[in-house]
Amino acid sequence: MSDAITYEVKGRAAIITLNNPKILNALTYQQYDEICGFLNRAKDEPDTVITLIQSSGRAFSAGANAAAISKLDNKLETWLDKSIARQVYLVQTFAQHKKILAVALNGPAIGLSAA
Repeated sequence: MSDAITYEVKGRAAIITLNNPKILNALTYQQYDEICGFLNRAKDEPDTVITLIQSSGRAFSAGANAAAISKLDNKLETWLDKSIARQVYLVQTFAQHKKILAVALNGPAIGLSAA
């Protein structure tokens, strides 16, 4: 886990914060996985009723971190398999979240982050 995404519980809310404003909260594939882990953790919190996703800085998220993507395996099939599988997992995790899910948009949201 990194400091680029944080998780905390305040009262009845589980709060996930995108916290890498220097790069407009652009996300690596590992960070998308980390968000899934935090969503699952929030789902299992016994005393919360809402999960809030927020960010720091002037953008909610610039989407995928292009610098991190450029370092991935350049074989198209491998890249597509990993990319599509992670995106499907992320969407399923959001869809199966059983608590109220709120997003505090404080600026632009690009790509999968906009969904």
